[in-house]
Amino acid sequence: MLDNIAPKNKSICAVCKNYNFKKALTCRAFPDGIPEIILNGENNHTEPIKGQTENYVFEELKEK
Repeated sequence: MLDNIAPKNKSICAVCKNYNFKKALTCRAFPDGIPEIILNGENNHTEPIKGQTENYVFEELKEK
């Protein structure tokens, strides 16, 4: 369950391994900008959605 990572209405992007930390608010799935529905936490992006690149979805960033 993603509730322990990001409470409802909070973005999980910053803890996703696909997030682009060099170009704000982008990731592998959305190189031109992450949609508002994901940024505002309405959708935790556990399944591909229309308009994204390939089939990248949320994958928790693991500490090294």
